[in-house]
This record gives sequence, structure tokens and C-alpha cells, in this order.
Amino acid sequence: MLQAITLASSHSFYTGRCATSKNNKLKKILYFFTAFVAISCFSQKATISSSSNGETDQLKKFSFNQSKDLIDSLKVELDQIYYSDQKLRELFTPINDSKKKEILSEFGYTMEDFIREGWGIVEKQDSLNLNKIEEIIGKYGYPGKSLVGEPTNKSAYYVIQHSEKIEEYFPLIKEAGDRGEIPIRLVAMMQDRLLVNQGKEQIYGTQIQGMMIYNEESKREEWFSFLWPVADPEKVNEYRKEVGLTTLEEYVESMGLKFKLYTLEEIQEMSIN
Repeated sequence: MLQAITLASSHSFYTGRCATSKNNKLKKILYFFTAFVAISCFSQKATISSSSNGETDQLKKFSFNQSKDLIDSLKVELDQIYYSDQKLRELFTPINDSKKKEILSEFGYTMEDFIREGWGIVEKQDSLNLNKIEEIIGKYGYPGKSLVGEPTNKSAYYVIQHSEKIEEYFPLIKEAGDRGEIPIRLVAMMQDRLLVNQGKEQIYGTQIQGMMIYNEESKREEWFSFLWPVADPEKVNEYRKEVGLTTLEEYVESMGLKFKLYTLEEIQEMSIN
């Protein structure tokens, strides 16, 4: 069309007075053509913009739904991990054989397996759980309250608490506690366990330990449970209160033990090497 207009304009140059009239007509045609092109471009741009905004809204909605699905899936996985962590430990509590068989069957074991492997069954599950938790932490950081809600936010904590990697992950647990992602009392419990593992006195008195000792009265070896030595017995209840724990006396009594404070030296003397 532009080429035709150009040719027409060129021809009018040679046609004298008629050319002026034709030239005016051509100007009008060019004016309307330019206006039409401008309106068409604007309309097309508006359509593209509207379509683009619609696609953006859809993408946002998709992204939100996808994120929600991922978090829901993560919560289910963490709840399953916590369940296995706690359930197998019930085997070592005062429950009848029928209940033990039920728990063992759920995890693919028999009573014969339990008699043969004992605590090894728990250790195997702990190892599997830790691998899963480490993978989750690698993706999301600590899966705390703001990510998965309560009580799922405690799942990773208990797996680490029952592992050999407390020292490695304690800084992460402490940070989670400081940010309110897990209860601060759990941080206190892990700190105590870390100290016990290092052979040091605990701060909050949350750790009960057990060992084989020789009983002078019965003249035989027996299992002995006790409160691990505390660093500052006079202030321990103040420390416990700060993190939301009951008094040390109440705690020890709730564990079915006689309240007595021991030193590291006394524990060392009682132990059977």
C-alpha cells in the first residue's frame, strides 16, 4: 500500500494542477492510514498486556498451590518420621507382648527379630530417619514452626536428639530456638545431652542416665538409673524456670527415681569398667 501511495505521489508531480488536488487527497489517505496503524498497534499492545497480566496471575496462583502442596507433603513426611522415632521406643517401655508384636509387625519385624536384635532395631530406624532429616535440612533449613507448624516442628529435633550428630547440629537447633521455631526447653534438653555426651555436668538437669553397677548389698550386678550430675545445683531450678521446665525435684520424681544429686567422681566410682 505504501508503495502504491509513493507511485501515485510520483505521478502527480507531472500532471500539473490536477496533481495538487490529488496530493491533498493523498495526504488525507496517509493521515487516516497512520491513525489506523497507531490505533491497531495500541489495541494489540493492550491485548498483549492484558493477556500477560492474566498469565502472570495464573503463574502466581500455580506457584502458590505448588508451594502449598510441597509443604503439605513435607509435613506428612516429618510426621511419619516422628511416629517411627517414638513408636519403636515403646518396645522398651512396660507394655505386654501382644502390643510389642503389633508394633514390630508394623515395621516388618517379629518377636524373634526383637529378641535377637534388641535396641539394634531402634538404631536402624534412627539411621534411616537421620538421613531423611539431613536431606530436608539441606533443602529447607530447619523445618520449624513457620514452615510446617506445630507439633511437626519438633520432628527433626527428636531425630537429631537421638543421633550421634548432636554436636554438629546443635548450633542449628539453638538458632531455631532463638527464632521461636521450636520451644526453648528443647534447646536446653539438647544442650544438656551434648554436655553429658562430653562427660561434663549438665546445666538444666534434664538428662537421666543408666549403667550397670555392682550392688554391694545384693552382691550382684544390676541396672542403675540416676540423674546425671548438675553443674550448679543451687541455681538449677532458676535455669529450668527460664526455659519453661518444672523443678528438678518434680522432674526426678516424675521419672520414678529417688531424688539424689551425684558428682562426676561418684558416678565414675560406681561404674563397672
